[in-house]
Amino acid sequence: MELLTQKQMRLLEIFRKSPFAEYTIREMAKRIGNASYSWTYNMANKLIKENILKSKRAGASTVCSINLGEPMAIAYLSLLEEAAAFSSKVPRHIMERILKAIPTSYFTLLVAGSYAKGTQTEKSDIDVIVITDEISTQRVMNYVRHEAELSVPEVHPYVFKKSEFLAMLLDKNENYGKEAFRNRLIFHNPEAYYSILREAIAHGFRG
Repeated sequence: MELLTQKQMRLLEIFRKSPFAEYTIREMAKRIGNASYSWTYNMANKLIKENILKSKRAGASTVCSINLGEPMAIAYLSLLEEAAAFSSKVPRHIMERILKAIPTSYFTLLVAGSYAKGTQTEKSDIDVIVITDEISTQRVMNYVRHEAELSVPEVHPYVFKKSEFLAMLLDKNENYGKEAFRNRLIFHNPEAYYSILREAIAHGFRG
């Protein structure tokens, strides 16, 4: 299977932002920008054949959605997540310090809040979320907090176990996990994030 081009990745970007969305070919072409209907139609069919997109008929239209059960779809979405994170306004040197400080090998590192929304100001702090398998979240928090105290702008760290983050997604009430789902920048291990998301979806989460 050939790797997607940058323009082709822009089609998947619209689903990265809205993983539960369903779009017709015409709607996708409009959201991509300078893409013709015929190009979008052909590209969508290619991705459907590769099981990256799912499709169904709605009247005379074909409606497409992302297939989160397909490993290649997750691989492409993960590339897009990291590209969005490292091209954002979040100071890279701060994130690199936090990445090096986390005392476990398997974790996901996200930024939420105003930086994830793109609405930050000079006075905005950085909301950092670590999702980990670590039994002691306090141990991870201690290391992250040490780096956070040295940072300008100020960093507010949050550390959750995978089970805790999953529970927030499944909770009926509004919470920080759902806010992070809607507005996130994933700096490390987006594959693990999507693993949690798939599990949440299997238990009824719909955003």
